[in-house]
Amino acid sequence: MQYYRNQCVQCYREPVQYYRNQRVQCYREPVQYYRNQCANVAESQCSIIEISGHSVTESQCSIIEISGRSVTESQCSIIETSGHSVTESQCSIIETSGRSVRESQCSILETSGCSVTESQCSIIEISGHSVTESQCSIIEISGHSVTESQCSIIEINGRSVTESQCSIIEISGRSVRESQCSIVEISGRSVTESQCSIIETSVRSVTESQCSIIETSVLSVTESQCSIIETSVHSVTESQWSIVEISGCSVTESPCSIVEISGRSVTESQCSIVEISRRSVTESQCSIIEISGHSVTESQCSNVKISGCSVTESQCSIIEISGCSVTESQCSIIEISRRSVTESQCSIIEISRRSVTESQCIVTETSGHSVTESQCSIIETSGHSVTESQCSVIETSGRSVRESQCSIIETSGCSVTESQCSII
Repeated sequence: MQYYRNQCVQCYREPVQYYRNQRVQCYREPVQYYRNQCANVAESQCSIIEISGHSVTESQCSIIEISGRSVTESQCSIIETSGHSVTESQCSIIETSGRSVRESQCSILETSGCSVTESQCSIIEISGHSVTESQCSIIEISGHSVTESQCSIIEINGRSVTESQCSIIEISGRSVRESQCSIVEISGRSVTESQCSIIETSVRSVTESQCSIIETSVLSVTESQCSIIETSVHSVTESQWSIVEISGCSVTESPCSIVEISGRSVTESQCSIVEISRRSVTESQCSIIEISGHSVTESQCSNVKISGCSVTESQCSIIEISGCSVTESQCSIIEISRRSVTESQCSIIEISRRSVTESQCIVTETSGHSVTESQCSIIETSGHSVTESQCSVIETSGRSVRESQCSIIETSGCSVTESQCSII
């Protein structure tokens, strides 16, 4: 889950992703990031709690935002209420601006005018009508109600959606009658293919099945099992590609999730995301690779961003280097501005002054001290070092943290002495 502080964006169970400028923090668990502004927290295992007027007495709540009432529900990942209390369990994200939510197992609910009465809906955004379908992950409606089940994301500007098992559907002019489509974006034609995760067509229709994401601006796509394909000049004739973005050359490799080419072709297989501006990628099983000056010669790297040096480590999800090379393995995300990273299994590491010598730290941000703890997902220290293990996110502005198994800890004046607290 992804959470933007300013924009209130939720993060989901994806590999850790941290955007420095946007203050995005994603974790492998439900969203875990909020500050305790006014009230005390008396519950354990609450990932995110934001309180402006009341205390929280529920357990296992990932995110709770309350501006006027207390929360008495358990297992709610994200709850945002501006006027009413939440009485439902197992709701991941609930945002209500006018009415209460009484549904269970809803990941994200956003209602501006009506209540939600459906279960197992991950994300529901309603501006004018109620949602009566189950198992819909994300539903955005501006004019009509949704009557389909198992739709992850549905965005409708003018028509209703009558298909099942569609993850994401965005329609600006026509209805969608296909099943098992994850994301469908149509600006001029209807989609008649099944099992398409994401389809974006601006000129031609899509007649291939099992395509996750397809974006064509000039030519049609005739390949199957392509997750995401974006072609502006050439057609894609490879199968099993998750995401392919081509601006100048054709793609002749299979099982690549995301490939973005501005000048050269990609000849590697099983690459999730590849972004090349100058050189080709000759490594396999790389999820995301962004190169501005050098080639990538490592395998199984999810995200690699290089501005000055090559990456010689394997199994690194995301690596961002501005001055030094990365010599550690199994690092998901590494961002270095001055020093190299010599730790393994670090998902996200951001260093502005000192090196990180701890293993299994997902995200580490140090502005003044080094981090000497292991298995810390995210550590942000502005004045003191962190000496606790298994802390996902720790932010201290005045004191050190000595608790274990705390996902996110934000203290503005005092130390934290509780264990197993996700967010305090």
